[in-house]
Amino acid sequence: GRTLSCLKSLGFIYIINNDEVLFDGYQKKNDVLDCLESGSTLRFMIPLCLLDDEEVTLKGTKKLFSRGLDIYLDIFKKQGIYYHLEEDSITIKGKLKPGKYAFRGDISSQFISGLCFVLPLLNKYSSIDITTKLESASYVDMTLSAMNRLGVDIERLGNHIYILGNQKYERLKPAVVEGDYSNAAYD
Repeated sequence: GRTLSCLKSLGFIYIINNDEVLFDGYQKKNDVLDCLESGSTLRFMIPLCLLDDEEVTLKGTKKLFSRGLDIYLDIFKKQGIYYHLEEDSITIKGKLKPGKYAFRGDISSQFISGLCFVLPLLNKYSSIDITTKLESASYVDMTLSAMNRLGVDIERLGNHIYILGNQKYERLKPAVVEGDYSNAAYD
C-alpha cells in the first residue's frame, strides 16, 4: 500500500508478482513522499530518508502530524539534522548517525522498528536501550526476526537492542507475510 508507494518514491525498485513483492535495486529518489494518513509509513520512512544527505519532504494529513514525532525530533536536535515541521509535512536533511539511542518503552514500536531498519546500514555499531517496560515487544521482535531472516545481525536482550554496523540486507526466499488491513486502508 502506502509504504510501498513511498519506497517507490524513494527510489526502491520492486515487482509485484501475485502476492509477492520482490525488491530489485535502488535508483535516485524523489524529494517528496506522501504518507497520506499512514503513521507506520511516516515512522518507517523518516529514518530511510536519513541514509543520504538529501532534503526530503514527507507529507500527510494534519491528523497524521498531530500524533507527534517527538522521538525523531529529539534525535534530529541531538544529531544536528535539519528539519522543518509544518501541520501537514516535515522536511528533513541530514544523515542519521550510529550510536546509542534510548527511549521509553511506551512509545510506538514503529519508531523503534524504523530505526532498526536503518541502523545496521550505518558504518558503526549502534544500540537502542528501552528505559521502561517495552509495551510492544512482540512487534519489535517480529521486526528483528524478519531482519535476521534477511541476514542482518540484530538482537534484543531484554530492554537492549544490539546492532552491528556495515551490514547489508540479503535476498530471501519468498515468504508469506500476514496482511495488515489497517495499513491497507490508506491506499
